[in-house]
Amino acid sequence: ENPLESYEIDFSDSKVTFTVKECHSTIGHRRMIVPSEATISVNAIRSVLDMKMEGGGTLVECSWDFQGSSPILQSSIITGLNPAYANHEDKLALPILIPALRQGRVCLEVSSVGGINFKQASTGREFKDGLYDWKFFNALVSADSPSNITVLSAILQDKRTMNKLLAICKLVSADLHFVLQYILHSIWRAQAILDKEGIRDPGHAISRHKTARLLSLLLAGDLTEVSNFSQILNRVNRGDGLDIVQIKLLLQKHVGIYDRWISEFDRILKV
Repeated sequence: ENPLESYEIDFSDSKVTFTVKECHSTIGHRRMIVPSEATISVNAIRSVLDMKMEGGGTLVECSWDFQGSSPILQSSIITGLNPAYANHEDKLALPILIPALRQGRVCLEVSSVGGINFKQASTGREFKDGLYDWKFFNALVSADSPSNITVLSAILQDKRTMNKLLAICKLVSADLHFVLQYILHSIWRAQAILDKEGIRDPGHAISRHKTARLLSLLLAGDLTEVSNFSQILNRVNRGDGLDIVQIKLLLQKHVGIYDRWISEFDRILKV
């Protein structure tokens, strides 16, 4: 055996802090500017590695403070022109972080196989409860957990945050903004319909007629398609599968972006 393999490197209690004096990044006609005096700190609370650079787990505390400001995303109206050289009337600017995320701290654990789990976190001020506590960060790295799905759902319903995200996407890509806006508005509309129909749990929509009614409201905004959805559901219940042709006709009739994204819709239906 190699005697060096018995040695360990202990990074516990190591801390790195740096303050940004000036920082910006440019890609094409877009630029991001980090506020001056922004402070970022990384503290290794527990981290022991062997000579193979493997360990039993690492606990790290990361904190940031943008001094009440937010990184700014700039975009030049003239494609390809660096915003730094564009006139004020030829560029758009937007802060990318909401106030709750401009200062905070997260404590995360990294397993020996690279898994990440947030143990505790605070944003805005110490021990502040709300959408952006430690559960929010856990939901970002492990969205498949039922509890984390609930957290992400609450974030998606927070229109202030989502409108900020839409504004950022609009500066990055018009196509991305178009798709995300349609998805978010559909989610908000669906939630409003579910609330109005008194549906809080999937089990509430088991009956065939109620399911057809709900699908008609979600797709058409009224009850004009209840009979068509009833026929589709009857076909599925008989074991004959989905009526793809009928579903495509309904999508084409009521979904404004269907013709623009027809190939993507076809791939989803085939799945």
